[in-house]
Amino acid sequence: MSWPSAIAAFFIAAICLAVTRRMSVGSIAAVLAFPALVWYYDNDYFYFAIGMAAFLLLMHVSNIIRLSKGEEK
Repeated sequence: MSWPSAIAAFFIAAICLAVTRRMSVGSIAAVLAFPALVWYYDNDYFYFAIGMAAFLLLMHVSNIIRLSKGEEK
């Protein structure tokens, strides 16, 4: 993976965390942005990044459901 895409994803997560005060929102935003960042900085790993993002989204399904219901702390 490329370091610039990982650092950019970290900053996206940090900004979302600062704005919403919910780490789940920051994590999900970073996961959704990561494939685009990888494509921009180092597109050799683009398909791997899509697979990784899909896996991480599956890991956050319970958080996404709680966020949509307004129950996430």
